[in-house]
This record gives sequence, C-alpha cells and structure tokens, in this order.
Amino acid sequence: MKDILINLSRGKHLTTQLGEIILILDAERYRMQLLRQTLERVRSGESNFEPASESESDLQAFQKVANRLLEAKQQSLIHDARFLKASARGNMSFRAAVVLGGLTYQGEKFLESEPSIPQSTTKEVVTLDIFISHSTDDSELAAGFISLLRAALPIDPTRIRCTSVEGYRLPAGSSFNEQLRSEVFDATVLVALLSASSLNSTYTLFELGARWGAQKYLAPVLVRGTVVAALRQPLSSLNAIPAKSESDVSQLIDTIAERLNVQAFPHYSYAGDLRAFCEAGK
Repeated sequence: MKDILINLSRGKHLTTQLGEIILILDAERYRMQLLRQTLERVRSGESNFEPASESESDLQAFQKVANRLLEAKQQSLIHDARFLKASARGNMSFRAAVVLGGLTYQGEKFLESEPSIPQSTTKEVVTLDIFISHSTDDSELAAGFISLLRAALPIDPTRIRCTSVEGYRLPAGSSFNEQLRSEVFDATVLVALLSASSLNSTYTLFELGARWGAQKYLAPVLVRGTVVAALRQPLSSLNAIPAKSESDVSQLIDTIAERLNVQAFPHYSYAGDLRAFCEAGK
C-alpha cells in the first residue's frame, strides 16, 4: 500500500510536469512560427509595422509581432529596428516599428534553415523508426528491449534511438537537446519504459511531454513494479502495459511491426528474448 501511495504521488507530480512541458513546447512552437512569419514579411520588402486597428485585440496581436522584431534585432537577424511605444489604457505598449536595412546574413540563413525551403536544397534526414524513452537507471532493461526488437523485427539498428545504450546513442558532436527534441517528435514509434526512476527523470518527462504534444504514437510500458494507478493525465488515457506480461509485450511487438509496415518474425524466433525482457521488467 505504501508503494502504491508513493507511485500515486509521483503520478500527480508527473501530470503537473507533463502539463507544464506541453504548454512550454506549444508556446515555443508558436513563438518560432511567428518569428519566421515576421522575418518573411521583412524579406518580402515590408519595413513599417503597426497594428491593424486601434482595437484592443489588434493592439495585443501587434505586441507579439513587435516583440519578435525586437528578438530578431537582438539576435542580429535584422540590421536594425526602431520602436514607438505609447500609453494605451494605462499601459505602455508598442504602437509602431520600423525595420532598417532588412535581413542580415544570419536572418537569411535562419529562414533557409526552416523546413519551408524546397526539399531539393536540404540534406536527406533519416527518420527514426523507434525511440525508447527511459531513465539511465534502466539502461540494462532498455538494452534488453532492444535485443527483443532486433530478434522480433527486421529493422535497421541505425533507426533505433536509446540514449544510454551503446550503439544506439546520439552521434558524437551532435547538439543533444536539439537532436533529441527532433527525434522525439519524428520517430514513428516511441516506447516509454516507466519506472520510479523514469517518473522522476527530467529528460524522460521532457520526451513524454514532447511526444504527447505532437499527438503521435506513444506506448507506455510499466516496469520494475510501476502500477497503472500511478499514472494520471495525459498518460492515464493511454493503454499502459505491464512489462511482466509476455502476451501484452508480444502484442506490442505486433503493433510496432504494423506501424513500421514490416512483418514480425515467427514467435519462436524471439521467445527467449521476450521471456528475458519480461522477467527483468517485473
């Protein structure tokens, strides 16, 4: 009973942090989108910016545009800008902005680095098949799950990411946060090994929050005694399976095969790896 109460408490903590992460990710995605749109307007030749009207809603909308122009100036994405502030309903707010000199070289490169540029000018990006979210304390269990995947499915090992398992880590020299964020969003399948350690891991919470916010397939697997009752929204809305159940894990393998559009090997060919993972995951 004590363990269940502890897990419930962790579940509530997870829910709060997941919600905060999702809100942060949504806000960051909107900020970057507005920054790109504003820079596109500058590149098209627009230099004078002002509210569409004097209505409160248009004034509030313009504050976001002006702040993105201010950000662009601070990051040297535009050569220069001048801003006019005035009091509106007792609060100082932006009323106009003038961009001087247009985009800098950095500003042009920033826009070119975005996915809106023609595909033929971009480097080919290999999309991950499977991302395994876990705590470093569960690295041996994660390695066992990879062994099961390799035994059960005809998949390229370079298309599996597991940050604490040798051979499946991020490439040397890569930007850890940037690539991790990209792969969490882009992987076809994300499997979350949920243990007491992972529920308290900042990076695991980031990965789960990012994936949930992307509304893409996420498979929670309960390991090392973690119970369903410990999960709250948004994870509680998903069917979390116990790692100790061979039938449930076998069904997960079939689901992954279906999502990757591959044919799983016969059950007998990976029965030993399945049994070993389920035993270790109890």
